[in-house]
Amino acid sequence: MPAYDPARDIPSLVGKVALVTGANRGIGFETVLQLARYGATVYIGARTLDSARLAARLVEEQVPDALGRLHALEVNLSDLKSARDAANRFLAAQKNLHILILNAGIMPHPFKKTADGIEDTFAINHLAHFALLTPLLPTLEETAKNSPDVRVVILGSEAYLAAPSGGKMLTVDEINNPLGPGDTVVARCRRYGRSKLASMLIANALGRRFQSHNSTALAVSLNPGTVFTDGVRGWMIPSLPVLNRLVSSTLNASLPKANRGAYNTLFAATSPIVREQVAKFGGQYIMPVGKLQRVWFDGKNEKLADKLWEASEKIVDEVLAREGTPA
Repeated sequence: MPAYDPARDIPSLVGKVALVTGANRGIGFETVLQLARYGATVYIGARTLDSARLAARLVEEQVPDALGRLHALEVNLSDLKSARDAANRFLAAQKNLHILILNAGIMPHPFKKTADGIEDTFAINHLAHFALLTPLLPTLEETAKNSPDVRVVILGSEAYLAAPSGGKMLTVDEINNPLGPGDTVVARCRRYGRSKLASMLIANALGRRFQSHNSTALAVSLNPGTVFTDGVRGWMIPSLPVLNRLVSSTLNASLPKANRGAYNTLFAATSPIVREQVAKFGGQYIMPVGKLQRVWFDGKNEKLADKLWEASEKIVDEVLAREGTPA
């Protein structure tokens, strides 16, 4: 397959509706830019409404005819209620959803809990996306009845290999295990890896659910590759500013920028190849660009994926019930 080129390989997206989280910067922003350029109506999910609106204005500066097709959507993934509310606001505005890209996430960082009382790497990278996803499933499947090309794209990472074995992420107590004595870099990477393992397992479970419902919708997870984004920059060590500047300049010179980092996401979300070979790609894990990657250890455990789905539903429902929000 020749090197991926969005200008050549993205088909017309006119009439399609997309929702992208973490869409105000980095890979998410570059993804929105290309979706809009090829005609999609795009809901720009960001932590604040102001951030989403600013991203929309920046896209419109580069794609003037996107005016009227870009919609700001507040999706604060540190709050499960905000994620669920975002889904409900989308559903109130749209009857169709062709492309859902769960892109947002946070990098390894010191242990912290959200206001919901859940370790925040797992809560943001997985549970909040799950809270957003599940109310959208009927709309995704209904859209697929009239449009044969409906896709859910979930960003994973090779860091899933750092997750502790055994799938101990099925209760809040297990999730809140810091995974190491002291808040070391190793512990932070293990927590991050656990969250990315969860993302990949949910993509696998969702792909099988679509199949069991005889839906043509498909789900994939992917690795965007090692890209120099704000998330990577934010993972520097504050106490070592000189080293940070050296590392930052080296990475900036050597790593792909966010526009190229979006290529694998755009391939998964729009490439005709994925639809033509749905049996090959559905529920699978894609490396840059468009290459299927075998997953290892817990990453291929379908029983764990199904257990995680059930556990995620239970945790999200319990948190929402506590806050007086219908599940």
